[in-house]
Amino acid sequence: MEPELTLEFLRDELGFKEIGKWELIGDKIFPNITDNNVPNDQCAVYAFVVRQKIMYIGKATYAGYKSRFDRYVNIGNTKFTNFRCNQKIREAIASKDDVLIYVHLADTYPCGKSGIIKINLAESLENKLVKILKHQDEAKKDYSWNWTENQLKKF
Repeated sequence: MEPELTLEFLRDELGFKEIGKWELIGDKIFPNITDNNVPNDQCAVYAFVVRQKIMYIGKATYAGYKSRFDRYVNIGNTKFTNFRCNQKIREAIASKDDVLIYVHLADTYPCGKSGIIKINLAESLENKLVKILKHQDEAKKDYSWNWTENQLKKF
């Protein structure tokens, strides 16, 4: 049985930590990181939370979460996900909601005799949390930002 994916579960069970929130200055969003004690040089899983609801789950690989967040700010020719999150963050801020940022640092482990293959726990954790979130969203008909309606049909 899967746990209910709540903010309390992320914080208390998995150790996610609030590190800041998204802000809008002029016409540009940016992540206002207020807790600089969380290292930025590890793989991580992150969550965007609005009104205590998990709205998005993502992962940051070896470049760190700040680099990943920069792709939501400077969209350019990046994935549609970056554009969608940028728009959803803007909409939430325009509605006077805080978009809080939570991060869970995840280790990588060497595999095999030489250790040349690295197992990235952030990828596994993100995949599992996204699946749980999808099932919850479908049951409640209250969708987060991880997908569009068309993507849900394919997931």
